[in-house]
Amino acid sequence: MSIHFGPGDPASLAHPIAVSFAGELVDELVTTLALADDAPFTFSRADFAFGEFKLALPLGVVSLGANRYVIKDMGHVHVAAGVRRDAGDVGFRDETLQLDEGVTWVFHVFEGTAEDAVELARAINSEREVVR
Repeated sequence: MSIHFGPGDPASLAHPIAVSFAGELVDELVTTLALADDAPFTFSRADFAFGEFKLALPLGVVSLGANRYVIKDMGHVHVAAGVRRDAGDVGFRDETLQLDEGVTWVFHVFEGTAEDAVELARAINSEREVVR
């Protein structure tokens, strides 16, 4: 899915943009670890001290509940995922976009196993040629 954000409000210097994906509130949060991104890694939401935390998502994948994942296409968007301990939704937000800029973010929502989600995320974000 592609989401386009146009230039912002002339009354501000920069304009925040955000998108959120609905998820289930389950304790297990599946993503990958930096330098070990060839396999899924499971965090417990209870392990985090803060009510809201950010995940860098080195491969761009994070779970939205049982067997459902969002994968950011890092050729188009590379901001951290916002996750809360008390909610299943996963959000992405950027407050640095300049007033006269627009941007298109690309995400993939995938249903399947954690291993298949990681394999797809690798195909999207680390096994392709950059052609820009």
